[in-house]
Amino acid sequence: MEGLASLLISPNIGLLIRSPILILSVTGMLYAWLKPVKGDNPTQLKYYTLATLAMLLLWSRWWAWHGVTVHANRMLIETLPFLAIFLIKPVEIMLKKPLLTVMLAILITVSITLNFVIIASWDREWDQSHDVERIGLHGTPEEQHNLWWNTSDLIWAHYAKETITRFTAG
Repeated sequence: MEGLASLLISPNIGLLIRSPILILSVTGMLYAWLKPVKGDNPTQLKYYTLATLAMLLLWSRWWAWHGVTVHANRMLIETLPFLAIFLIKPVEIMLKKPLLTVMLAILITVSITLNFVIIASWDREWDQSHDVERIGLHGTPEEQHNLWWNTSDLIWAHYAKETITRFTAG
């Protein structure tokens, strides 16, 4: 279960931490099962839910669920189209109320900003200083747990300032 929890919520590679807007996809999945909307294809949406959950479980049980030295959690890229489909219903609901629309805008802004900072500040130095490749491939379960739960390349976001300065300085 640590693989599943790490893929979704660990500070280092958690999909829902790095893209909090996708939390709404969980709500969309629940709607697909509990409150199917007339006109939607509820059977198809249920299959999408099952496919997404199957991919999550498959990757979380694989020995290299963490992706070793790849940026973020590329293992879940295949789930993003399904997760995007499940955003539709929650976004429709949120756009009907001004306060929820503001919350939606904040979620979108935070998601985009986090991903920009992570991408702009990514540096092999973080991987090397935390011995990611060795721990990811050959580390003990305790070392792997500490790496994915007790450290975060988001902490290294101070590099983003330098990187943004480099980009803007031309």
